[in-house]
Amino acid sequence: MTVSALSATTSTTSVKLVALANGEYTAGSVASDPTDASRLGLVKEKDGNYGVAAPAVAAASTAAAQSASGVLAALASLKFGGQ
Repeated sequence: MTVSALSATTSTTSVKLVALANGEYTAGSVASDPTDASRLGLVKEKDGNYGVAAPAVAAASTAAAQSASGVLAALASLKFGGQ
């Protein structure tokens, strides 16, 4: 029985980000491929993994805008069944 040595070369172009089932990316893969991570706009999450940054909340979705008289009037004009 003979043992032969295997060549273990890794190209930096073959490095891919490792996505988890919850949509986050592992910290190790982000560290090894920062170019792709920055292209995707990944930010560090509380658990140490990386994910896509949440979009900024629009001004129209603030609590004050949701309770504005125009919104309440539009809601009052709705009828059951869409008629």
